[in-house]
Amino acid sequence: MTTFTGSDAKEIEATLRKVYSACERAEMLGRRQTSNPTRANLLQTLFLFVENEEQRVQMQVARILLGLQVMGSNLSSVCKLLFKVSRSDQNDKLFLQDNILELLLERLGAASLMEDSEACVYGYGALKCITLEPRIVARVRELGGLALMVLHLKLTNLMANESSSVPEKVQPALFQLTGALRHMASDQAGLPFLASCGAVAQLCRTLQLFPNDPDLVSNVVRTLSIASMDETCCDAIVAQQGSLKNFVFLLQKYPERQDLVVRLSYALGNLMARSEHARNQLLGDDSARNAVLSVLERCYQEDQRGTASPLHATEDVLVKVLRVVANASLSEAVGPGLADSPEVLSAVHGVLSNPGASEELVLGALLTLNNLSFYPSAIESQLAEQQLSFAEVLLPLLAQDASVQVTVEALRVFGNLSRWKETRTFLLNQEGLSDRVVTLLSEGDQTIQYVAIGVLVNLLSDPYGRPALRSIGIISKLIDLIETQNNDWELASLTCQAIWNCLADISDLASIMNEHQTDKLANTLADLLDEEKLFGVKEGHEVPEHVAKTFEYQAWDEFASVATNLLERLESFMDQNCN
Repeated sequence: MTTFTGSDAKEIEATLRKVYSACERAEMLGRRQTSNPTRANLLQTLFLFVENEEQRVQMQVARILLGLQVMGSNLSSVCKLLFKVSRSDQNDKLFLQDNILELLLERLGAASLMEDSEACVYGYGALKCITLEPRIVARVRELGGLALMVLHLKLTNLMANESSSVPEKVQPALFQLTGALRHMASDQAGLPFLASCGAVAQLCRTLQLFPNDPDLVSNVVRTLSIASMDETCCDAIVAQQGSLKNFVFLLQKYPERQDLVVRLSYALGNLMARSEHARNQLLGDDSARNAVLSVLERCYQEDQRGTASPLHATEDVLVKVLRVVANASLSEAVGPGLADSPEVLSAVHGVLSNPGASEELVLGALLTLNNLSFYPSAIESQLAEQQLSFAEVLLPLLAQDASVQVTVEALRVFGNLSRWKETRTFLLNQEGLSDRVVTLLSEGDQTIQYVAIGVLVNLLSDPYGRPALRSIGIISKLIDLIETQNNDWELASLTCQAIWNCLADISDLASIMNEHQTDKLANTLADLLDEEKLFGVKEGHEVPEHVAKTFEYQAWDEFASVATNLLERLESFMDQNCN
């Protein structure tokens, strides 16, 4: 082994740079001159430095050899050299110097995963190591490295498709290539390019062609899970025929591989969140839906038994699978059916009734339940039959020590469940619960106010509930809320609806509101309906187009229709009292 250190290494590095420049002037670079004796002697000399331990020397040796367009075993040696250097992140900066990246990609572009498999293993292995550095990712993309990886991936897929398999020596190179692609996907700014250059489509195809190689599957799934965060990539995944069903197939094939189950479920959750077609394509298909529900049930049972380990389902897995179901439930074609699923309801109920469940898992269960209980058609479902059981496990989540997020999501669910009379009766009979919901109106969190009002609108629609709610001062709270709504017209509309419901069955306004409250509410509504004061539109004049098109005016206009009805009703009561 020839080793140079210190000043000797610097001198050798400088000499090698001169050699590269001399080769460039002699037009020896960029083309193969196998019959050139000078080239042969140079190669023989250069390989004396391959085993040198000084990385800067190694990089200059590799640069010259790549420039001379070595092939075969010589290319393998160069790629091994670069792989060795790349394994230390301290050497990343060396790959940004000179034109070493450009030369490496050029030689890999001329190589074949079949004929030059060893060179590709180490060449792509080096790229995999160095593409953890964002600057290198950007540079590789600028040089067309991503397109090259996609081309090699496509050629390998075609080979596997035509012959039903590929030689064993190809798969290690494919593993390193997909590892490099995985790191390229970590660049959020470049995610849309993964779709446009065909990377997403080819990765989906690789997943279909090589399902029996768990390490390769892991690389591809990790890349697609990152890509699924981008809308364009989501569309590309959904467009690839059979990709969603293949995801589910792999979920079933590798139940013990927690890393795969988590990432596959994460990707499916993103796809379900973004694509109506994906929801209907996956959960609308009986076999695929049953497969997903089977995974959910298995994850829940393992979590309940406490068998979680690196090889078994954990809370994280359950969170991801629940998210798939929750987002799929956004589809009107899928949601009502899932509300009738014993597997889904059992898992959701079990999580919510488990005091030891993490907040993330509880929020996932609440989101799922909220989506399932949204549909009016769910009134005939098992969820409807179990509504009181769910209401019972939700009650503790409204406690004062619950987080804002949990409180909000629990109230959202109650907003849906309280459309059913059984749930309304149950809630109204819970001592202190109405006071708690009314108290939440006074809290500063606007989101809590929204969802609390939603529940109260439903409770006040029930003749059984109005007297009880009026007796705890609901009117006063609602008047205060509408007075301080700060031009939040949606909140103001909900508040008006709640007040309207509160007045539904009374003949004497004075029985529930004193004169001060009546005047305060009437004056507040009159001020909020003053179009001239708010938007400069005088009575009897048309609203200017530039005003009418604004979001604020359109929101106010919807509020105005509700508030006008309420104000007219108040004035009617007041006229009766005067008479």
